[in-house]
Amino acid sequence: MPNLPRLLLATLLVLPLVTAVGVTRGTATTVEAVTTSAPSFVVDGQVAEPLTLTVDDLRNFAVQRQKVHFVSGSGKEAHRYRGALLIDVLTSAKPQFDPAVKNDKLRHAVLVGATDGYHAAVAWGEIDPGFANTRVLLAFEEDDAALERPRLVVPGDEHGGRYVTDVSSVSLFRVGT
Repeated sequence: MPNLPRLLLATLLVLPLVTAVGVTRGTATTVEAVTTSAPSFVVDGQVAEPLTLTVDDLRNFAVQRQKVHFVSGSGKEAHRYRGALLIDVLTSAKPQFDPAVKNDKLRHAVLVGATDGYHAAVAWGEIDPGFANTRVLLAFEEDDAALERPRLVVPGDEHGGRYVTDVSSVSLFRVGT
């Protein structure tokens, strides 16, 4: 009888493991969870409500269309994009600007990162409708083909250096002091 507490304890410790392991003809195989989560990207930095979004989430914003031409490392390119305006996505995260500082938003930039570590910056004044109003997109579609991850599209850039492919982060920063 002295082994009963030990046996009971061992059973209690092993029981959760048994429910997570399947037994097939005497051999244990782990049961893997099937996940169908889409790749996501974060919207963070100086925002009140950081976000984690997917390409499908971008479809919930007002959809914009852009035809762009630019020069890339492989030559001239022309594409059609559909996506959400970068300003709309950032606005939904509630940027935190200092109302006591005149035009504080003009001291901010957006750093967009890719899964491969590539980054490009866009000044807030470029995308703000009260200033340059450049209709920068986080595209979810290129030439009628769905993208797995968003692509930053900066119309008007002669070269495609700020066209960030496979976006993983969108971060708002105050530049300088």
